[in-house]
Amino acid sequence: MPLISGTHLPGPGKPFTIDRRCHGQAGLPITCRSKDQFIVGGFNRYPAEIERLLANHPAVAQAAVIGMPDEGLGEVGWAYVVAKQGIALTEASLIAWCREQMANYKVPRRVLLVDALPTNASGKVVGTIS
Repeated sequence: MPLISGTHLPGPGKPFTIDRRCHGQAGLPITCRSKDQFIVGGFNRYPAEIERLLANHPAVAQAAVIGMPDEGLGEVGWAYVVAKQGIALTEASLIAWCREQMANYKVPRRVLLVDALPTNASGKVVGTIS
């Protein structure tokens, strides 16, 4: 499994972004989620909710979910997943598990297995990769 690279990015000029830098009332820089939701066929989906559900899978160490454009549904979820060491995990098996655990509109349409997700000092996934 490679680290997230250009082959895993949504496409040219479309960086993988979960968080963005914004400024609070006092002008202090803070990090916040750039897109708190995406819409799948009229249903609001929250990446943080799907990430929490994915964390319940016994082979998932970390997950980050983003909304990607889709002609039919508007947007669909893509999950970037780090598997726990020594536990086999495939895109197909994780999607099948998700279909049993989640409503269909929450199930990621694509799972990209990666070696690691970038994290900050507190272990939170840092979601800006260009």
